[in-house]
Amino acid sequence: MNKYRIIDNLPFGFDFHNRSRKELMKYSEWFYQNKEIRMAELNRAVERFIDKMWQQDYSINSLTELNLFLLNNIKSKNLSKQELEAKKKTVPDYITIQPWDLTVESRSLLIDAGIYWGEVIIHNNNTLHWEQFFSRNKNDNDYGHMVIMLKNSQRINPVWLMYIQGLKIIKGTASHTFLNDLYSIWTSYI
Repeated sequence: MNKYRIIDNLPFGFDFHNRSRKELMKYSEWFYQNKEIRMAELNRAVERFIDKMWQQDYSINSLTELNLFLLNNIKSKNLSKQELEAKKKTVPDYITIQPWDLTVESRSLLIDAGIYWGEVIIHNNNTLHWEQFFSRNKNDNDYGHMVIMLKNSQRINPVWLMYIQGLKIIKGTASHTFLNDLYSIWTSYI
């Protein structure tokens, strides 16, 4: 079987606040062109891990095996001294920087998981859809990202949520049911 194929065709990195609206539109194009491909890649990876067919049917139950997969496959790597120093220069001194980061493969898996988790919410709530979020504040965490808009201008950024969960997995603080927990929390706002 083929190894998991990481995302290698993003139009740019995740430094969205440094991008023009025109540049960010390329991310939206990438997202729609690659959404099904990335979910198929995630499906193959999960099936290889659980050694059986994964029911990627957009049901809430499908999140259980994905949760188990992520808990066992999200990894970190130690930063070199140079990488750590470079990272420290990008934030104020009072912010503590961890001496590790998620691996490239883990970041890719989390993007794929975010896409699928978002699709589960959309498929179970037919009034919802993906859209690219723009605000006047380029420092907004969701600026330029693909989000799911809820009522009262609330929004879900599934990829960002998965990134945060990836960090929690590495720290050992992620729940063994975090995908279902997040689903319950966020769907209560619909």
